[in-house]
Amino acid sequence: MEVLQSALEQKTATIMSLESEKEILSTELASTRELAKLHQRLQVTKIACFTPIALEFVLP
Repeated sequence: MEVLQSALEQKTATIMSLESEKEILSTELASTRELAKLHQRLQVTKIACFTPIALEFVLP
């Protein structure tokens, strides 16, 4: 009976650890997605800001 109890405790600890890791990874994924959106906005802003300046050098 002690062996079963020990196995159950180990499995429970493993499940709790995996659930905790899942939460951490979910948070990291959400952060990564948000950073990707911000990066994309920054790239669009750069293009919008620097295009008129670049055109001054190209156009007479």
